[in-house]
Amino acid sequence: MKNLFIIALACYGLGARAQQQPSGNYLYLYSDSLVQAERIRLRADALNSFYFRADSRRVPASQVKFFSSDEGFFANTRRLNLANVSSFSERILEGRLNLYQQQPYLGDVGSGYYGRRRPVPEMVDTRMYYNKGFEDLKRVSYANLSGDLADNPQSLAILERYRQKRRTSTIMYGAAGAAILGGLAAFLVTGANTNLSAGRRPQFGASLLLLGIGSGLAVGGYTTGASAGRHLEDAVDHYNRH
Repeated sequence: MKNLFIIALACYGLGARAQQQPSGNYLYLYSDSLVQAERIRLRADALNSFYFRADSRRVPASQVKFFSSDEGFFANTRRLNLANVSSFSERILEGRLNLYQQQPYLGDVGSGYYGRRRPVPEMVDTRMYYNKGFEDLKRVSYANLSGDLADNPQSLAILERYRQKRRTSTIMYGAAGAAILGGLAAFLVTGANTNLSAGRRPQFGASLLLLGIGSGLAVGGYTTGASAGRHLEDAVDHYNRH
């Protein structure tokens, strides 16, 4: 009985250490092995295939599940995209549950050096992922998160606000598309039915009104979707703190 207790305690200790975050710069591979290094850099070879340079060691990007460098902590989304191509998203919240946003880790293509991000026009990518510890990434969705946050009712309540905002945003985008298409159709019909030879000018008032309404709904849908993201982060943050 005593031996069984010692074995169980040892297994618990190993499991706890496995979930601890290593320090410094490292590559965490899909094989669950760790490659620690003073310097981690992402580069591209002559065939434009990505690989990591961990000090003097070369590791294909497709083998790397996570990596930590001077610029942050990133997760490979390769298994969640249709092309099965390595793309690394940045961790924006850390805790019992980690949240990632699609912020590709890129470098300066012109020099062939991939140790820093390429300066690109600022843009927002709404793709988000999450996980626990070093587990596989999951897509952020209400269905997925509601299961993982089920033991925290307050986090679930905040997550419900996220779902409501997402629904409202989707409805507004749909209405915007319908209004814009209606405005364009009315524009074409009005132009075709106007007798220009008689000196009449086409009346595009209704068309412009629909286009304006559509544009307003599109802006409203974007704003509502952005605010939904804040509720999502709040739900995860609350879960990590309680």
